Amino acid sequence: MEVNQSTNKELVPIITASAVGTMIEWYDFYIFGIKKKNNSKKFCPLH
Repeated sequence: MEVNQSTNKELVPIITASAVGTMIEWYDFYIFGIKKKNNSKKFCPLH
């Protein structure tokens, strides 16, 4: 099985976009978790 250089060059933007999207998703998940922790004390002070 022979792999062309053009195939590898076409995959770089796809892999980069996937990695950036994953980082944004994890950042969003992290921020949501921090906000949930802080807001739960304001809206449910008994817990």
